[in-house]
Amino acid sequence: VLIHGATYAQGERHEHGASTLQVSIEKNILLMKWESPLDDLIGFEYAPKTEREKAAARKLKAILNDPALLFKPNADAGCRVVKVAIDAPTLEKTKDAGPKHHTSTDHDHDHAMHTDLEYAVTYNCSNPRALATLDIAAFKTWPAIRDIDVSLVGPGGQSAQEANRRSTRVSLREVAVKQ
Repeated sequence: VLIHGATYAQGERHEHGASTLQVSIEKNILLMKWESPLDDLIGFEYAPKTEREKAAARKLKAILNDPALLFKPNADAGCRVVKVAIDAPTLEKTKDAGPKHHTSTDHDHDHAMHTDLEYAVTYNCSNPRALATLDIAAFKTWPAIRDIDVSLVGPGGQSAQEANRRSTRVSLREVAVKQ
């Protein structure tokens, strides 16, 4: 899975507090692609400059490298992580000076770009017909995320759902198995 970072100019789709999750099921493979504004995850969307910002970027990467902290398919499907892809090129850069710090409550932009994290997790499931639910724990980890628009596709068809702080479980049942 190759994923490229997304950078948006002002006026294009980039909504703080909102993320998207694409879930696909094919044979024994469960693939999830998640996109979220970096500001919702670490409080800024530019190359980390200070030690505090660099530490936040390292912590984000550590969390993302353990997908069970964020997304949990139901246990009886027997899914194990086989690949994680993290793309946030902005975090790979370091600067001594940069654009004004931007938070979700500071809309006096000195810069015109917004950056999203793109993240993909591939699971191999020993019992894919048992895929029934996906619990999303990202809301606990990052309170700035208000909702996640979920698109699902699998042998049973397509579906769209929304997850939020009150409803963190997504049903996979209708797309996981061909009816």
